[in-house]
Amino acid sequence: MRVINLHSRRGIAEVLSTILAIPFFAILIGFMAYFGRALYAKAAIEDAAATGARWAATSLSGRKGCQQAREAMRLVLEGYALDANSARLQVKPVNTGWGRGVQAEVRVTYKLSQSNALFFGRLLGDATLTTHYRVAVDRYNNRFANGWQPCVT
Repeated sequence: MRVINLHSRRGIAEVLSTILAIPFFAILIGFMAYFGRALYAKAAIEDAAATGARWAATSLSGRKGCQQAREAMRLVLEGYALDANSARLQVKPVNTGWGRGVQAEVRVTYKLSQSNALFFGRLLGDATLTTHYRVAVDRYNNRFANGWQPCVT
């Protein structure tokens, strides 16, 4: 083990560089924890939106489409170990404008609690993440007589 001589300039420089490096690495680890959690949650809600849109588009009616989409999104979020009750799930039909049926648009908003993230959780606060996904509704699979109804939870 090397002994640092505090009576020389080199010894003092080594101590000062260590003192400056430790907070820098602590800040770096805090940023990685804060933004890593946010990126993980963003990937999870994007996956949930895509899954919900696929299930809504292949349903036999608008009501069942909403139920299926919500259940699929809830299962995906739970698979990522996120609280599905903290998510706001919205499924709605969107007219294409060019007369070829409708598209199912799924929007997921998730408020991510960052209070327990290292250092920056309390400083930067919670993150609200939003994503949406749109997929065409199959004209022959969806029974338009039942109507395609939006749903929000």
